[in-house]
Amino acid sequence: MGILIVDGWHAYTKIACDRQTCMAHIFRKIRAFIDTFPQYRSIMKFYLLLRRIVRDGEKLQAARDGFSELVFQRRLKALEQRLDALLEWKNPNDTLKEVIKKVRRQKEQLLTFIKHEGAPHHNNYGEYIIKKGVVKRKMSVAACPPKAPRPMLAYSRSP
Repeated sequence: MGILIVDGWHAYTKIACDRQTCMAHIFRKIRAFIDTFPQYRSIMKFYLLLRRIVRDGEKLQAARDGFSELVFQRRLKALEQRLDALLEWKNPNDTLKEVIKKVRRQKEQLLTFIKHEGAPHHNNYGEYIIKKGVVKRKMSVAACPPKAPRPMLAYSRSP
């Protein structure tokens, strides 16, 4: 069976298959929080730690053939424990709480890619494939909102 790489759309939960959350979507959302709230360094720290977990997951996935199944599972478990610890951030500010909530909601699907040989942790390729069509749709007349009627001004000249 394959793996479905998804964003946060709830409808994907109804599909019976292994799912991987698109980490590009997650990272983009967190960077938006960082840009909006640069005074909260904790968001940047959270982002960097999460990114490190994903990168370590990529290394584990690539090196899987060099490990026994027991060693691979033990290392995967260690990554999952690091993710759990990250999501139990001590005293987060309200903004970081929102970030953690978004990540926690998809926790079960954040490291799925590691278990599947060659599976990416993002759907950038799929987004690239459909980009031309999306751009075309957005630029088409059909996507443009109808123009509002211009108000008519009644103008009369007094004699």
